[in-house]
Amino acid sequence: AGLLIQKAVRYLLGIAVIGWSLFISFLYLSRDIFFDDAFMFIRYAHNLAEHGVFGWNADEAAYGCTSTAYVFSNYLLIKTGIASLISQEKLLVLQSVCYFLLALFFIHKSNLLILRKGNVFRWEISLGVLLLVLLNPLLRRNLTGMDTMMSLMSNALLIFAAYMLLALSAYFTFFVRPDNGIYAALFPVLFIFLYERKWKDIFAFTGIFALLMLGDTLIKYFYFGAILPIPFYVKNGAFYEA
Repeated sequence: AGLLIQKAVRYLLGIAVIGWSLFISFLYLSRDIFFDDAFMFIRYAHNLAEHGVFGWNADEAAYGCTSTAYVFSNYLLIKTGIASLISQEKLLVLQSVCYFLLALFFIHKSNLLILRKGNVFRWEISLGVLLLVLLNPLLRRNLTGMDTMMSLMSNALLIFAAYMLLALSAYFTFFVRPDNGIYAALFPVLFIFLYERKWKDIFAFTGIFALLMLGDTLIKYFYFGAILPIPFYVKNGAFYEA
């Protein structure tokens, strides 16, 4: 038990050091690449917290942002009072750091599960994947304060949760960003060929996921009058082309 506690303490200290280093780096880098669009999530969250309306305006519900989950993430920080302690820009960057660290954790754990052979773990491969994520040029684009880090985390979680057949995690990826739903819907096929799951498990996962998607669609249709974010319709219409 003592060894486990020491290992856990070292692990947490390591995460704390990496997290703080990333936070300082992100605050510096985000000065040049921060998107004004990110403040949209703050405005939606404030309207939800203060007026009980999910929308750009306080008196009208609107499904105008791509990530419902990211709005609720900001909503929780506002309701708990954390948002009042730092500026809105730092609040968004702080969330990016946290979701990025969670994404790295799930990527690492997924690699341990996928690459494990008996009691032997391929640490060098897992470390290589983490380095690729850290060194990827996309990382700089993930420092904009947008929902990108949360989307990365949800997809990494889905891979890790595949071993437990958690349909809820598949829905969560869609909840974070609707385009993730395509990725989540393909997982039953991957279960068959990669994870060698039983057919009853595949049907159970698919059935639960379908019910969650149906409930999500009905709620959004009756609340917003649309099942997809407004940008989807704008970018696929004549207005966007004009």
